[in-house]
Amino acid sequence: MRPPCASNFDFRYALMLRRAPIIVAFIAALPLMLVVAEVTTRFDDWLRYGMPFMASADESEDLQIVDTLGVRGRPHGRHLRYHLDNYGFRSAQDVSIARRAGCTRIMTLGASETFGASEPDGLEYPAQLARRLAKTGCTEVLNAGVPGMTLPQIRYTWTHYWYQFAPDYVLIYPTPVFYLANRRPIGPRPEFLKRGSPPRPALRPRLMFLAREALSYPAVIQRRRVQRFTRNGLEGIPEDSLWRTVPKQRLGMFVADLDSLTSEVLQAGSKPVLMTHAIRFGSTPDPADADILAAWRQFTPRALPDVMIAFETSAAEETRSLALARKLPLADVACILSGERTRFTDFVHFTAEGAAVVAAVAEQAIAHERHEPLGQTGAIRETPCSPLPEAVASRTSDGTTF
Repeated sequence: MRPPCASNFDFRYALMLRRAPIIVAFIAALPLMLVVAEVTTRFDDWLRYGMPFMASADESEDLQIVDTLGVRGRPHGRHLRYHLDNYGFRSAQDVSIARRAGCTRIMTLGASETFGASEPDGLEYPAQLARRLAKTGCTEVLNAGVPGMTLPQIRYTWTHYWYQFAPDYVLIYPTPVFYLANRRPIGPRPEFLKRGSPPRPALRPRLMFLAREALSYPAVIQRRRVQRFTRNGLEGIPEDSLWRTVPKQRLGMFVADLDSLTSEVLQAGSKPVLMTHAIRFGSTPDPADADILAAWRQFTPRALPDVMIAFETSAAEETRSLALARKLPLADVACILSGERTRFTDFVHFTAEGAAVVAAVAEQAIAHERHEPLGQTGAIRETPCSPLPEAVASRTSDGTTF
């Protein structure tokens, strides 16, 4: 006798057989769908940003080169909206080592804040500074910023590569909090430089990169990820090794490295312009910034959040003192911007309006050094943290006074 459920089983089995061709066709078409999506993504990047069709999806590989001359921008590098020129400076226009007659040449040194990590293309502070200075005469601004660059790395590349461009002024925007990492910043190791940039992969799926850029973790999950990264960074570090006050030794290392870079720039015949480093947080952070402050700490887990802020404040004071002692122009960005949370996209990177403020402060410092009037005037506000007798002031590009 046939079991009672046999007919139902036969029906489901027959239905599955009828659907099998559809399932097989879908599985067979899936690779083709992914290939079409990858080709479409690459074509879109080429059309919108000018990225080579076969370029990788890695920002560091696309934009940086490592060799015995140091870490610097990759000549003709392209990555989405980022365009580098023939010598690896951030610009869509090529430059020459030989200077244009009658033009002032300025070079900006720093990490991602200088390179321009978060502003729309053309609104990073060096680009805005170039437009401001163009109103007072022929000026060339070379943006040599490289994300993640520490002062010792900048010094190495300056002495081996950037010095040959002979800028009149070199704006130095250091990142002090790098000195709170578990390992202090050091210059590039010779074996690392000789090894050079790793081989670039022939093809890396750009569709996966696009998905990572487009998707974000929910706040709850992101907090747990940050907590895990911070815990991992503290593995093997005793509790009594955490910094609960500003570590004077690390602060001294920052000052020494900044002073050494300044000396190298002077020795090459250029005039350094020291810049204090600004952060999103004031002395008392806004409670709404708790997640951003925690995310910032994951890179320097030994330092408590209030120590990180205090270290930045101390580094700014030391930068002012160094500029005063060596009679160098100072662009006191921290005095104007630190604590102005709406001018930042995260802990240290600027909005377009924040970058406009940096450009205005830098223009003020250069104009003071050259004894020239500002190309764009604005309101004056006294700044007690600045050692310069003149107050640093101007207007941002959107017309608001700071």
